[in-house]
Amino acid sequence: MKLRELLVETRLVLKDVGVKSQADSLLIGAANEAKDEMVQIIRQAREDFFLTSAIIAIPTASPPLASIVTLPADFMNLRDLAINDLGFEGIIFQFMNQSDPRFRRALIDGGVYQAGTALCFYNIRGNAQLVLAPGFDVPLNLTVLYLQAVPDMVGLEDEITSIPKEFHHYMSVHMICDALRMAANSALEAFEKHLEEKKKFMIQNIEPRQSREPVFVRGFMEDEW
Repeated sequence: MKLRELLVETRLVLKDVGVKSQADSLLIGAANEAKDEMVQIIRQAREDFFLTSAIIAIPTASPPLASIVTLPADFMNLRDLAINDLGFEGIIFQFMNQSDPRFRRALIDGGVYQAGTALCFYNIRGNAQLVLAPGFDVPLNLTVLYLQAVPDMVGLEDEITSIPKEFHHYMSVHMICDALRMAANSALEAFEKHLEEKKKFMIQNIEPRQSREPVFVRGFMEDEW
């Protein structure tokens, strides 16, 4: 669901239960808070759900310079690094602090990757770049296995595409609960139960489709949603 759709749906329900419409900034904040909760629930249920990979060209660098690789924009957490170019699969990557003397010595000595087997130290700079030492003396392709970050929704047409759409109503129910809580509305208890049902639905259905049939939970106001 797009952010615009979440806002419309939330406001319609709040109107039905007699709660005045809230400012966009409050509702958008609640939507992103709900998104973060969804990500946490999904990761707890299936750790590798947001696992993905990217193949990135490694630039060459002469001593004492490092090879710098720009990480994908949605990078959150590194899981593995590997070279899949034929004949270079023996290159091993090891995390090393850039202040470590071994890291600095590797930069000075330079790379000998052309042999196809070598040890490469790496460090992550600002969650945006990989710093590789020694610098590569041959251009190769790096496979980065990582967990994706799920960005906040900002614009009205923004949508959480990395989470299945059948889970998106969790966000609108969370937004409704947040507004009802602020308004001390008596409908809060019913919607909190509905939110818990949405959570159970996610946990039960997050496994790969081919391994099980979807489990559906009939919840509050199901006919409208």
